[in-house]
Amino acid sequence: MRPRRSLIRTFLVAAVATGASLALAGPATGQVDEGWGQYQGNAARTGAATAAPAPPYTMGWQAEAAIGTPQDLLGFPVPVVVGGLAVVVGRESVIAVAVADGTVAWSIERAPGPSTPAATTEDGSLVLVTEGGGDDDTATSEASTPSAATPTVAVTPSPSAPPDLAVVSALVALDPETGERVWEHALPDVSRTGPAILGDRAFVGTDGGDLIAVEAASGDALWDASVGDEVVLPLAAADDLVLAAAASTEVGGSSVLVAVGAADGEEAWRHTPALAGSPVGAPSVGDGTAYVALGDRSLVALELADGTERWSAPMNRAGGLPPTIQDDLVVAVDASGQIYGFDTEDGQERWDHALNLGFVGAPVAVPGAIVVPGDDRTVASLDPENGELIDRLQVSGDVVVGIAATPDTLVASVSSDAPSLLGLVHDDDRPLVHVPSPTTPDLPSLLGAWLVAAVPLVAILWVVGRRLWTALPPIELPVEDAVSEASGGGDGGEDGDGEGDEVDR
Repeated sequence: MRPRRSLIRTFLVAAVATGASLALAGPATGQVDEGWGQYQGNAARTGAATAAPAPPYTMGWQAEAAIGTPQDLLGFPVPVVVGGLAVVVGRESVIAVAVADGTVAWSIERAPGPSTPAATTEDGSLVLVTEGGGDDDTATSEASTPSAATPTVAVTPSPSAPPDLAVVSALVALDPETGERVWEHALPDVSRTGPAILGDRAFVGTDGGDLIAVEAASGDALWDASVGDEVVLPLAAADDLVLAAAASTEVGGSSVLVAVGAADGEEAWRHTPALAGSPVGAPSVGDGTAYVALGDRSLVALELADGTERWSAPMNRAGGLPPTIQDDLVVAVDASGQIYGFDTEDGQERWDHALNLGFVGAPVAVPGAIVVPGDDRTVASLDPENGELIDRLQVSGDVVVGIAATPDTLVASVSSDAPSLLGLVHDDDRPLVHVPSPTTPDLPSLLGAWLVAAVPLVAILWVVGRRLWTALPPIELPVEDAVSEASGGGDGGEDGDGEGDEVDR
């Protein structure tokens, strides 16, 4: 069973698949603290946890979550963690469960629209989510089209008021302990990016190509910048810059990666792929470098300060997920489910592993492993040193959409006929395995297999060949006159008729 096109559109500009999870806003170092309050762990989207259970894994608990089946999954419902609760945004609701045991803490309604990862403020006092846009996977439903009957400016409700289903789209702040509404800020168009929080500011992108900044504590507007035709992939923010993949809606139009100032929305730089019309994936940032996978089958590293390209590394297929950064390793995923480990300094490929899955979410880097959510009920773990598969867990459900990491539990969102959140914990009873990628030649095994096949084949050919050789009739070769003379035959005499003697082989 495969996720539908709406999931693919949301996380790969112009045609590929994507998404995944991780923690709190902070410096872009490639490692983050133990929190997991934002998509890909922090505003920089590094995807790395300093504390998390190690593989192998087993299911610790399961909790219902209305995030959709693989046939109607809209958006990318990846959990985040705040105050011991895992929060996930579904099609029409937001649900929070206890990380310890999966007990439901609260569930509230939201205006129907694409599922996007939530984000928590630095002090953990608020959870920000987006809502609205309707159920149509192209976001052109009646609820997403402004009119006299669908106001584009929302009236701030009381904390317990239900959502205004007529609102085009809105950024909403919730109390993480109760789910009650604290404030909401109306957006000019549908938002699929989910919020990114850097310091005291929150940022979202819209289908209309806008980047919008508000105060995280109050929802008060700060600035609005137009950066392209549409912004549908998750934003990244670090070092006072906000990065957005701005797509073109024109056939053959150029997509760009745009960096704007977090304080004022002024454009700092933009990177346009060399291949015209190439899609731009969701970015991540580590140690002053921005990483992004492009539709021209490459991963590029750019100087965060000015957008100068540092290096470009090839992949077999296009990518769109935010690359995961752990220390000096950057991990990228292409549309075929192949995972690559590159050196952050020069882009040299250290390893790759073909998981051969129809859908793969963004990897989560935990100490000693790269954990990859995928379809076919799969949570795969790779060795960050060599890319070998060290664990593969089959879970309840169909598509593992994304993962959030905590010190004792990985929380996974799973799409199926009974969608749910899963708590994955370390399993002491299963050993790790060491399986190389199907694309990696195993020379000892290949040589052994060749010998096994070659030895009997050579023996058979030898026996059959000898029998055929001895069964052949004698061969008559002509004897030249010169040869006959040299042997005493003169000019041949009566025997000089040129006929050859019979010669045995």
